[in-house]
Amino acid sequence: MITTKFYLDTRSGAAPYPLKLRLTYQRQTAYLSMGIQLMPEQWNGIQVVKHPRAAMLNNQLIARKAEIDCLLYDWQREGKLNGRKVAEIKSMLECAERGEEQREMTVEEHYNKFLETKKGRTREIYRETLKKMLTYGMPRTYNDLNIDWLRGFEGWLDMSVNARAIHLRNIRALVNDAIDNELTTSYPFRKFKIKHEETRKRALSLEQVHMLRDWPVEEYQKGYRDIFILMILMRGINIGDLALLKEDNIVDGRINYRRQKTHELYSIKVEPEMMEIINRYRGKEYLLDICDRYADYGDYMRRMNKGLRKIGELKMKGCKKIIKPLFPDITTYWARHSYATIGMYDCGVSIDIIGDLLGHSNGMPVTNIYIRKNERVADEAARKIIDKVLYGK
Repeated sequence: MITTKFYLDTRSGAAPYPLKLRLTYQRQTAYLSMGIQLMPEQWNGIQVVKHPRAAMLNNQLIARKAEIDCLLYDWQREGKLNGRKVAEIKSMLECAERGEEQREMTVEEHYNKFLETKKGRTREIYRETLKKMLTYGMPRTYNDLNIDWLRGFEGWLDMSVNARAIHLRNIRALVNDAIDNELTTSYPFRKFKIKHEETRKRALSLEQVHMLRDWPVEEYQKGYRDIFILMILMRGINIGDLALLKEDNIVDGRINYRRQKTHELYSIKVEPEMMEIINRYRGKEYLLDICDRYADYGDYMRRMNKGLRKIGELKMKGCKKIIKPLFPDITTYWARHSYATIGMYDCGVSIDIIGDLLGHSNGMPVTNIYIRKNERVADEAARKIIDKVLYGK
């Protein structure tokens, strides 16, 4: 139940002080101005005293408080205060006193603002979630985005468990952002659990990397394979981060950039084998020619995935038999998994250092700060993996 009480706000330290109505709801407090300034001796904690217009002011205060209390009672009975913070209720009262109807931001409006904070492939994935929500039936407010809506949406999604989980995690991120921006206090994911299935490992073994590296390929596949190998050499770098590198990202023999996904600063020692591939595909505006030749790196990534998946595929002349490709499910993301797998199982690099090479925090900030300061440790581990990938050492 929300409670109201008059309060002389002396926090400014400069008299006369403003008289306010203190609103208390679910252990939260907000203050609504009464438009009256009083000296300390003119307020006894209950009413105005020792003031030339004391009787008139007290009548105004009693009438206004009664009107506010009635409004709050009606709102509470109608469920309009459910899930709201006291600051929102104060805003509702101010709108009501001005004769305005407070318009609450809808979930769709907030989602579109939230989309503006995302970039690249991440933004595309969040946009797909928005399309799914609109098709199913977008909840108007965050009070409507409750556990029942989530269960219905989950059951409606006609896709694998892990594909559903992507959309549900996106919605959870949206709700967290709404809470951070004080749009709601409702959190339906407290009782709603997102289901997952264990996925098949998306990594090539060291032997498979060597097979891919040495396999005779068609001319158009050579570039895709070279870039895939480069991604492994560059510590499993994301294709989007790689495509957007520029010449000025190279400083003092290191490639420094900020990851699109986490916005963390990242630094890679430039090795001769990396530069040999980079020089082969040098770009004009960018370090590599990916964004020079394609509309965006997403277009290149789709073509690259398709090209990599056809390596080893062979159609026999005069018959319908097709020899299957080497890795029919491979994607650019496999470079990152492959790098970690080879580093741990073939090179004996510790999981802490692998995490640092990949840009993970590992939940151990002291260790990570130490490794970043002592770049030699990470660089030596990275060199060890490069030697194993290229030379089998």
